[in-house]
Amino acid sequence: PTMGGWMVEYLTWHWIFLINLPVGLIGCYAVWKFIPDLRGTERTRFDSLGFLLFGAAMILITIAMEGLGELHLPHLRVMLLLFGGMACLAAYWLRAGHTEKPLFAPSLFKTRTFAVGILGNLFARLGSGALPFLVPLLLQVALGYSPSQAGMSMLPLAAAAMIAKWVARPL
Repeated sequence: PTMGGWMVEYLTWHWIFLINLPVGLIGCYAVWKFIPDLRGTERTRFDSLGFLLFGAAMILITIAMEGLGELHLPHLRVMLLLFGGMACLAAYWLRAGHTEKPLFAPSLFKTRTFAVGILGNLFARLGSGALPFLVPLLLQVALGYSPSQAGMSMLPLAAAAMIAKWVARPL
């Protein structure tokens, strides 16, 4: 966040996307170097149709949600996208119930703890995932911080997240 704030203030906002390049390259190298190949000898068939249905559902629903906000699409188009996404999701659900190795097995959701855990995780991730995007906006737009000041103000949040991950690992 701090480097992003500095880049926005002294370069342009376009440069903040380049931060992902070295981090991604280091991550790819670490995976290649340290993660063992644990693939077994048994191969199962990939559910291509299920993948396409589920992917289409996610894309259509996402575009519909964006259409209401940023894209300013007509309401009829948004409703058609949403209906198409829900239809693809229903088709996936029906297919997953009748195929031997579905992408995501619907039977998992019959376990109450799994279903509640997934739902809770959804809301937790929505909340925590929004913080790095919304707090800098609040600091800049509502409180008048410069981009670099907003980035510096995000340091405690980033440090706390790293410490929490380190402390929670043994748990």
